[in-house]
Amino acid sequence: TVEELRAEVLERAESGGDVRLHMERFFDTVLEWKPTLIVELGIRGGVSSFALERGARLVGAKMICVDINDCSGVLDYAEFVQADDVVFARRFRAFCRRRGIKPSVDMLMVDTSHTYIHTQQEIRSWLPLMSPRCLMMFHDTNASQFGYGVAAYLREWLDIPFPEGLNFTAESGGWWVEHHPECFGLTILRRV
Repeated sequence: TVEELRAEVLERAESGGDVRLHMERFFDTVLEWKPTLIVELGIRGGVSSFALERGARLVGAKMICVDINDCSGVLDYAEFVQADDVVFARRFRAFCRRRGIKPSVDMLMVDTSHTYIHTQQEIRSWLPLMSPRCLMMFHDTNASQFGYGVAAYLREWLDIPFPEGLNFTAESGGWWVEHHPECFGLTILRRV
């Protein structure tokens, strides 16, 4: 049931991790958005994947997780692809066709290198693969140890003020922007 899976997500969040305060938000966002295809870039220990997978299972979404390292052991629902996420974007349509999946991403979760240039490359590579009704989530948008690279690119791309340390919402360039500064920051973009 929804409540049993929510309890699992909350229990996993208690174990720590740099996304722990966003876990329930990930789960609820999947339930609210009801995507048919979720792609997660950057898996590491699978903490965010845990919440996204439980939501995906409930709504019947397919989920593909991509990481440059082998993270297959931390997933129990999603299909894992070991690859550079920008390179994989170039062959994503063919990958989906071979599996009978419509190559139209409804929800994209990005938690990779956190650099400005990589964030720019990811958005440029994955945006053409996004569905007309899509949502993108970026972790580490309030992370000084990474030089605020993700926030810097989002600020430039969306052409909005981006006070990393504050909760804020904005609308720009066809996107509704929702930013949460806790746990190194999470920014959610919904296409409007």
